[in-house]
Amino acid sequence: MSSLREETFSIIASRYPNFKEDVAKELARHRAVLRIIRLRMESNLSREEYAKKVGFKRTALARLERGEGTPSLSTLIELAYKNGYEVDIQLKPQNF
Repeated sequence: MSSLREETFSIIASRYPNFKEDVAKELARHRAVLRIIRLRMESNLSREEYAKKVGFKRTALARLERGEGTPSLSTLIELAYKNGYEVDIQLKPQNF
């Protein structure tokens, strides 16, 4: 990490005690959303067609893709299964 980035991070963290945890949670959420979008795009289906394939309402799928709310573990497992994947949860040290 660059010294400017470290300095900026330290300043923000000193003023916002939960900054590091909140950033980590937000990054994890964004990674999940991007993976959901990638699954649909790999299927070459429209959002409506893909929603039917996985048994979701189109509006529910759109909300997931916009990052609104947090998908449950069962939702992620269902999406993975219906796309020929399995969910593998990995816990690893944070890298910042």
